[in-house]
Amino acid sequence: MAVAFALMLYTAQRPRDCLAMAWARYDGQSIQLRQMKTHKLLSVPCHRDLRAMLDGRAQSHVTICDGLTYRRLNLQWNAICQAAAIAGRQARDLRRTAIVRLHEAGCEPLEISHISGHSLSDVNSVLDTTYTVRTAPTGLRAMQKWENNRRTESNGS
Repeated sequence: MAVAFALMLYTAQRPRDCLAMAWARYDGQSIQLRQMKTHKLLSVPCHRDLRAMLDGRAQSHVTICDGLTYRRLNLQWNAICQAAAIAGRQARDLRRTAIVRLHEAGCEPLEISHISGHSLSDVNSVLDTTYTVRTAPTGLRAMQKWENNRRTESNGS
């Protein structure tokens, strides 16, 4: 479950796509996949935390998640969420969480869409309506950009 969780969070992919990720498509830097829903071919760069997890695992199965099924993932996910008193969350929520985290790190929608495989309009929709990204890091980053703007406020512009 920890590997499936990390794949969903750090690749911004759907749960089924993460479960299908093959060791043969991981080169130590990125994971290549064809999304089941859209049929898009992606090469997703791996976050350093995901790389550290994957590089430390034995490649004993064809898939990175060692044959974990979608049904089993959901059963285990629900049990974990219930034990953590956060029932009602879905594994696919991690895809949106990844998009928000990428945005908070300063990524532009085009960069995010390259990782998630979403269209630009879908990325913007997640950022604007699904999660309504109005967090402290986002506000701080906006203020820093404004302060770093080369135009001065003293010239009245």
